[in-house]
This record gives sequence, structure tokens and C-alpha cells, in this order.
Amino acid sequence: MDAGTWASMLDVALFPARVAVVALGVLGAMGAVLSVTGIFGMAAYSVSRPKRELGIRVALDVVLDTIGGETRERSWRVLRKGGALVTLVSPIPAGVAEQQGVRGMFFIVRGNRGQLDQISALVDEGKLKPVTAEVLPLARGREAFELGAEIHSPGKIVLQARAA
Repeated sequence: MDAGTWASMLDVALFPARVAVVALGVLGAMGAVLSVTGIFGMAAYSVSRPKRELGIRVALDVVLDTIGGETRERSWRVLRKGGALVTLVSPIPAGVAEQQGVRGMFFIVRGNRGQLDQISALVDEGKLKPVTAEVLPLARGREAFELGAEIHSPGKIVLQARAA
């Protein structure tokens, strides 16, 4: 494999991860701030229950849509002008976000079998080494989740579904 192919593969393979890290970092920080102040609960309640509104409406910078359908349609109303709706469900039809005065983004990571085969070969050859913090049996999934929340060391916690 030549250097150009390797660089191209890494660029393509790591781009979704880089976008995910940035987007989830921003959304996570915003979620933490909003949950502390209680606005998230208020916004979620107002989005999930259609009603006539009087008074001041909550204006959010970002909405992360994990449901779609009617919930996504109601979510446009809680965004400030220039805000962004990021959906994990399905693409936003052309022009819909612009009509609302906001940005709409469909966020998805698509696997590419050819790229995954190349990465797998690099792992098998020892040229690429995944960093693993700990390997636990699937039955200890709850413990793995709790460890993931408290461990900030490099590597992933892996759940093993069956003995190798």
C-alpha cells in the first residue's frame, strides 16, 4: 500500500470520527450546561407537547434530533434564527431548514467495507494497534458502562460476546 493510499484511507476513515468528536463534544458541553440550568427539560417538554404559545419562547442554538417525524417538525420552533438542527434519523429535505432561518444537518457515519477490510488487514499485520483499556465479558456490561463513565485513560472498554 503506497503512502498516498494510506493517507487517503486515513482521511476518509477518520473524517466521520473527527466530525463526531467535535459535534458530540460541543453538544455534550451544551447538554451539560442546559441540564444544569433546567432549560433542557423545559425545551424537551415544550417540543414534545404541541400547544398554543404565549409569552417568551425558548431559543436554542442547537437541537439534536434522535426521533424524527413530528418531533423534528416541532423542533424547528425552539431554534433561534441562525441555529442548527442536527438529525441522526433521516436527511432534511432541501430548503426546509433555510425556510426556518436555521441550518439543518444530517449526521451519519457510513461504513465502507473496502476501507474496513484494509483497516482490519493492518490490525492483523500488527501495523495498526487498537488501544484497549480493558476487556470484559458481555455479562459485565453494566460494570463496563460505569467504568467508561469514570475512566479517562486512553483506550476503549471492550465487551466480549463469546470466548475467542
